[in-house]
Amino acid sequence: AQYIVDHKLGEKVAVIYNNSDNYSSGIYEAFVEKAAELNLEVVSVTTFTEDSQTDFSVQIADAQNKGADLIYLPIYYTPASLIFQQASAIGYTPKYFGVDGIDGILTLEGFDTSFAEGVILLTPFNADATDDATVSFCTKYEGLYGETPNQFATDVYDCIYAIYDAIQASTDAT
Repeated sequence: AQYIVDHKLGEKVAVIYNNSDNYSSGIYEAFVEKAAELNLEVVSVTTFTEDSQTDFSVQIADAQNKGADLIYLPIYYTPASLIFQQASAIGYTPKYFGVDGIDGILTLEGFDTSFAEGVILLTPFNADATDDATVSFCTKYEGLYGETPNQFATDVYDCIYAIYDAIQASTDAT
């Protein structure tokens, strides 16, 4: 919410989130609390569940009918890809702002990446960073898997090494 306000990305915001997922619900709750504090106008809040994440026509229509110029998506990339496609199919072209769960959308099999053009998302990893650790990781990852790593790849990498370091520390202490 702060980023949206600071960068004047939208005046009327719609939110579509997965209310059957703690990740999505938690981010949504924090977002609307901060949006209210910043007087960011949230004009539409609609939900979906794991079982209903194929048709977003109701959510998209609500956002469009209420004049949302930005849709905030605290969700993962698979349902986001469908929202982008379905909104485009009816000629609705708001800005989209997502979270780290949307990272990876460009490598989603069968997804037309043109639908993600201009999507803004906050993520803890940037494959274009120039520090030695990131360049080394990306080079090795691309060599092994033939694609640029996203934050999910780096999360796994970091977790494995955190476990490794913990084991080393506990072994060294004995």
